[in-house]
Amino acid sequence: MADTELHPYNEAGRRLKAAVISYLMGYKGVDRTLQELPEDVDEWWAELAEQLAVAVQRQGLGSDTTSPPGPVRIK
Repeated sequence: MADTELHPYNEAGRRLKAAVISYLMGYKGVDRTLQELPEDVDEWWAELAEQLAVAVQRQGLGSDTTSPPGPVRIK
């Protein structure tokens, strides 16, 4: 996906992957892991994040839109 457009849930997938890695490493937060991950994560993570977002919204949590808020980057 280097020269193509990123998956709409790429950033959510990136954050999800960072959360899982941080949990497994015993870190209290995800900032350290986020800094080490590439901008473009595997599409599998983006699709998982999308499925989770839809499931959460179906439960009445979060916003009522199914589209991601946009590329938000943590520095």
